[in-house]
Amino acid sequence: MDIRKLTTQRRIQAGLIELLNEKSFAMCTVSDILSVAQVSKKTFYIYYSDKFALVKEIEDNLIHGLRKSLKEDRQELSHLKKYPLAKLDELADDSFDHTIAFCDQNKTWFSNLLSSNGDIRFLNRIYKLGSEEVTKRLPYYFGASYDEIKANDSNVFSAVKILYSHLIIDLTCFWMANSQIMSIVEVKSLINIIQTQPFVKLMAYCRQTLPCS
Repeated sequence: MDIRKLTTQRRIQAGLIELLNEKSFAMCTVSDILSVAQVSKKTFYIYYSDKFALVKEIEDNLIHGLRKSLKEDRQELSHLKKYPLAKLDELADDSFDHTIAFCDQNKTWFSNLLSSNGDIRFLNRIYKLGSEEVTKRLPYYFGASYDEIKANDSNVFSAVKILYSHLIIDLTCFWMANSQIMSIVEVKSLINIIQTQPFVKLMAYCRQTLPCS
C-alpha cells in the first residue's frame, strides 16, 4: 500500500474528527473538511464520494479494531468451561484489557464521533457489537450455549445481555469523553465492579434456570 495514500486519507479522516469539535456532522460540508485537512477537492474525491463514505470508513475501522480487541480479550477465557463465580473478581480485572487499550489509543476519535456533534448510528453499531460479544461470552459466563439459554428463558437473558453490554459501553464512552477526570485505572475498576457486583447476582439467578446447573 502506498504510504502517501495512507497519509492523505488519514489527514482527511483526522480533518473530519477535528471538525466535530466545532460543528455537528449534519452541518459539516466537504468544503469544511477540506479546509481543516488542507487537501484539495480533487484529492478528497479520489478517496471518498461524499462525507458519508468518509465517516463510514472511519467507523468501520474503529469497529474492526474493537472486534479484534474483544476477540483477544475473549481468548483469555477460552480455557474456562464456566466462569467460576468464586474467581469472578480476579478474572474481571483483565476481561477487557485489550479493548480498553484500543479505546485509549483512539479516544479522541471515539469521543468526537459519539458526541452530540457525531453520528448517532455509530453508537448503535457499538451497542450491536457489545450484544454480539456478550452472546459469544455466554458459554464462559453461564456454562451453556446461547441456544440453550434462549430456550429456557429468552426474556431474562435478553435483559441481562442488554443491561451488561450497555453498562460497560456507556461507562467506557463516558471515560473516553472525560479522560481528564477519569483515569484508565479507574474505568477498569468500575468495569470490574459492574461485572462482580450486580452482574454476579444476575448470573447466579440465571444459572438456576438452566437444566445443566
